[in-house]
Amino acid sequence: MRRKFKAILLNIGSPLYGESSAPPLASGCLMSWALADPDVRSSSSVSFLPAGANEGARSLAARVARLRPALVGFTCYVWNIRESLEAASRLKELLPESLIVFGGPEAAGCGRELLVSQPAIDMIAGGEGEETFRLLLKNLAAGGSFGGVPGLLYRERSGVVSTPDPELIDLSKLPSPFLLGHIEVPHNPKVLYLESSRGCPFTCSFCEWGPRQMRHVPLERLREELAFAVAAGAKNIKYVDADILMDRKRALPLLQTFLDLSADSPAVLHIETNPVHLWPEIVDLISEQPKKFYLSFGLQSISPEVMRKINRPFNFAKIEERLGYLNERCPQVRCNYSVIFGLPGETLEGFCMSLEWALRRHPTRLHSHHCLILPGSDLLRQASSLKIEFQKTAPHQVLETPSMPRSDMESARELAFWIYIVSEFPLIRDYLFTVAKELPEERWRYLGVIRRWARFVESRGMDLGCGCPIGAIGRFTPCDLAYRAKTKLLADPLALASLDRITKSFVETESPGRLERTRKILSTLEKRWECLIVGE
Repeated sequence: MRRKFKAILLNIGSPLYGESSAPPLASGCLMSWALADPDVRSSSSVSFLPAGANEGARSLAARVARLRPALVGFTCYVWNIRESLEAASRLKELLPESLIVFGGPEAAGCGRELLVSQPAIDMIAGGEGEETFRLLLKNLAAGGSFGGVPGLLYRERSGVVSTPDPELIDLSKLPSPFLLGHIEVPHNPKVLYLESSRGCPFTCSFCEWGPRQMRHVPLERLREELAFAVAAGAKNIKYVDADILMDRKRALPLLQTFLDLSADSPAVLHIETNPVHLWPEIVDLISEQPKKFYLSFGLQSISPEVMRKINRPFNFAKIEERLGYLNERCPQVRCNYSVIFGLPGETLEGFCMSLEWALRRHPTRLHSHHCLILPGSDLLRQASSLKIEFQKTAPHQVLETPSMPRSDMESARELAFWIYIVSEFPLIRDYLFTVAKELPEERWRYLGVIRRWARFVESRGMDLGCGCPIGAIGRFTPCDLAYRAKTKLLADPLALASLDRITKSFVETESPGRLERTRKILSTLEKRWECLIVGE
């Protein structure tokens, strides 16, 4: 009996965010599509190997090498490309005959550069990957070559060769990796990622989402996957769609199905959407059980000029109208706002205006992201003409723009760091929000309180930056640094208690007597919180 062609898929976790319990959706889809082909199923063995960034390249490579695979596929993102390259280099030393294939958005976007600079990589798979992976396995298992496989970049003596893109797969024919058991789902996973569609009709220049053409997973399969997720005890269910509310005719039955299936479970559905897609009927449905939903709004900026420069549709009046209706119908729903600094045309003052606008809406979370010049994005192609300086290697952070010099970029990073900390600790967040709400009207009412609180914390000798200059632009983003600070605080109850005392002292300093009033306002809330951080 002929030995099966063995392939192993790796999707290394983030080096900063620890070992995620979320099963790898991308690897599961690759396996499901390939193994649906009878020829591949009979000739190949495909498996996923869990890999954490904290394991180290040497250990991971040794673990893979012991399995003697003929092909190893790495799914690469901006957060794991360094670890993937290190592991691939080690693995090539141990298994020089094994083929190493890199895929995922980070690898696909800079495929030629990787093939030229990284001898351990044999091929780059572009695009979505499923059809390329299926045909690659089919050809290699049959003893053929990969020259005719679509969607590949590889080396020849003449240089780097690319094959035509494969046709986009029909999502109605893509088997569910969850329902087929192709990826292991732990009991009561903290988060489970699903997808209901692929594609994005919008053309935001900072993003690289892939094809614009929208394709959808059948609603019946979505219902089965939601039932699976609820039965598995998933605490948080997140769709990786560009915007799940974009098509309200599909969104309404999907949200209703979630409510019906999860009535007796703690599951929360996370929805990332543009606020303009908060259709009234969607909001009305959410208002029935607001605690079952967590809404994330990609605001990015409230500057029409900045939004025009990044080719992002912007209707500020509709945003305020839809958010106003949401607040009126279900003020209890948890909301996360995100803004980006370093976008073309954005200034430090403009970034602060976006922050202040969002803070005044008392979000559950407010995350400020450093603009990244992602491989394959329109912004990468425009960077030279826009005179944007950025890191050429991951995470590709913007260093300077004509409207935001490096000193302003560093100030924006500091603000992003402190706002993340405030967002992650509800008691601190609500103390500061209550103080800001009582202050007389001024331009930077909320942002000013947070700035003064940050300086107050630092003046008391508390180094939340863990010895790293918060504003310095290095390997990690401000959110990465803040996450490290949060993790350190949660592991040190004394430090956490100290931060709480410093915050209370700050409130009293802001206005004598306000602390007691603030305590009274928050006392009922404190009794309901079982922990000090915002739940995922």
